[in-house]
Amino acid sequence: MAHETWIWSWGAGTRGQLASAASSDSLEPLRLSSFANARPVGDGSTAFRPCASSILDMACGGAHAAALLREAGEEHAQVVTWGNGESGALGHGKELGDVSAPKIVELFHSINVCSLAAGWSHTAFVTECGELYTCGSGSFGQLGHGDCEERLLPCKVQSLSSRAVVKAACGMRHTLVLTDTQGTHAKSAVYSFGASRRGQLGLAELDVHGTERLSSQKIVKVSIPQEIKEWTGNQVVELAANGDHSAAITEGGCLYIWGRGFCGQSDLRIPTRASHPLRFCRVALGWNHGLALTDEDVLWAWGSNQRGQLGSIEGTQKEPSPTSVENFFKEGGCRDDSVITCSADQYWPKMVRVHGLEGRKVVSLSAGSEHSAVFLEDGELKVWGWGEHGQLGLGNTDDAPIPQIVILPGNLSKNEFTWRVICGSGFTFTVGEKSSNF
Repeated sequence: MAHETWIWSWGAGTRGQLASAASSDSLEPLRLSSFANARPVGDGSTAFRPCASSILDMACGGAHAAALLREAGEEHAQVVTWGNGESGALGHGKELGDVSAPKIVELFHSINVCSLAAGWSHTAFVTECGELYTCGSGSFGQLGHGDCEERLLPCKVQSLSSRAVVKAACGMRHTLVLTDTQGTHAKSAVYSFGASRRGQLGLAELDVHGTERLSSQKIVKVSIPQEIKEWTGNQVVELAANGDHSAAITEGGCLYIWGRGFCGQSDLRIPTRASHPLRFCRVALGWNHGLALTDEDVLWAWGSNQRGQLGSIEGTQKEPSPTSVENFFKEGGCRDDSVITCSADQYWPKMVRVHGLEGRKVVSLSAGSEHSAVFLEDGELKVWGWGEHGQLGLGNTDDAPIPQIVILPGNLSKNEFTWRVICGSGFTFTVGEKSSNF
């Protein structure tokens, strides 16, 4: 069985986060050759060659990234990191400055990692045996070790040792973790830690160990993982975090959001469920917007639309268009083909349908700080939102208020590949993989 993996990157690159030879922004996709060396190849006369590794997972943060690579014929996957190494976010045991080529994290030489997450300057690693390791900046307790110190090497979060960690999600300075109970069939649980000034941890205002508070009694930071208990018996299957807000989807397709409120709306300090009939299956968050995909392949967006990150004509209106969904969630909503809003007041916030994806199946979605991206089933890549650093890959630095097609270099037969898109704060990666018989 032959395996091909192709990788492209573009956008902000001054900290080495594009894994390319030049530490500079790129307005168009750079095609990377062997990811072990992470250098763009080809100059019009030289043939490109695919990577030998399969990319099992990838996570992009503020100005750094991590990937899980498996070489053909190997059982053990390697963890590599690159980009801004300040505060230890790359996990190499010292602050390396900028690292422009993926570098193996030696700590995981004999530990099998299965998934990754990246925040602004911290990184989380989930192992196959259900352990969570974190490294990088811990200034708000986002590493979960009971203090606010940085970690230059990945360290196991000991307080979760009685739970089997399934996945993690990192916001700017907070972390969410989905767990199961070790050795039992108990329902999943969600834990959170880190910054909580905007309610992004979803914790009720209770006295819990490892918290710091303002005089108003709002929790400011939590350094020991605390369980979120607002699911009313629902099993959580998806988590997302970015900026100062968070989201989750339950096995029944219910969407919960909490944290920072946008466009004049109040912060949501506990997870709040949408009370409409839509069933969601995926969710992605930017700094101040969110994307949620229904099981009928309709993509909805909410939050600020200042840079066009909602990808909707509706979202460009001057009225209360972009859209914290707090009031909608509380009151229950009605919807038409392009807008979800409250029937009680036309000026209340709303969710908007992303433009130009009607009848198309989304296979991968991601959100950067203020840009968004999706891969469609036919291999077409669409992007929209903030473009100042070239993170849209359109050859310019303009914002794009509605989805635009990105042309990836090369003459690949797109429908033969499985596609993924992963957004960092101001940069973007795409991965295409296929397996075939010799």
